[in-house]
This record gives sequence, structure tokens and C-alpha cells, in this order.
Amino acid sequence: MARIDRTAFAKALHEAHEREHDQRWQDAIDVYADLLASLDPSADPERRAMRAIALMRRGNALMELRRWDEARGALDEALHDAKASGDRAATTANARRPSSSTPSSASIGTMPWPPSRAAAGRS
Repeated sequence: MARIDRTAFAKALHEAHEREHDQRWQDAIDVYADLLASLDPSADPERRAMRAIALMRRGNALMELRRWDEARGALDEALHDAKASGDRAATTANARRPSSSTPSSASIGTMPWPPSRAAAGRS
């Protein structure tokens, strides 16, 4: 398969997503396999990130079919490519760091439950 560009990548992801939405898991896996064939392992960060996305989605579809070993392999490879892409969101340290909009695990215990309407953004 020829080298894929961003537009073709997005189109293929959309096609596979539609199959997932219809619970046609094997069809989605086949689309991801074709997509991955066009995204051979590369040092290019953008291509690594695209591979990570396709592998993660493929792993999810495999889990829906309870093909656990294949799913784990796809997800492990997805994590490897995500980290190699250099995307800061893919690094372990940044994944664990709470954002200012996300309560830390220490503050969760002190949060009122149920949350007030104001805290939930409702009046």
C-alpha cells in the first residue's frame, strides 16, 4: 500500500469507526490492518503517532471479540509507538500529572458528595 497522508488516515479511521459503531468488529480490524500496512514503522514522529492511534483502536476492536492476546499485543505496540512519537501526552510522567481542572487523588476524599449544582456548573 502507498504511503498514507493525514487526509487518507482520517478517512480510514472514520471508516473503521463506522464499522465499530455498527459492532462489525472484524470489519473494523480489517480496516485497521490495511491502515497499519500503509504505516510501516518509521522514525517520523507523526507516523509513529498515527500508528499508535490505529493500533490502539485495533486493540479495542480485538478486545470486543475477546481476542485477548492479540489485543494486548496491539495495545503494547500502540504504547511503544506513542512514547516513541515524542508526544508529551504519551509519556508516563505527563499521563500521571493531574491538570488544574482534574482533582488530585488527595483532594478527591475531601470533595462534597453529591456535588453542589454550582460545582457541577449548573445553577
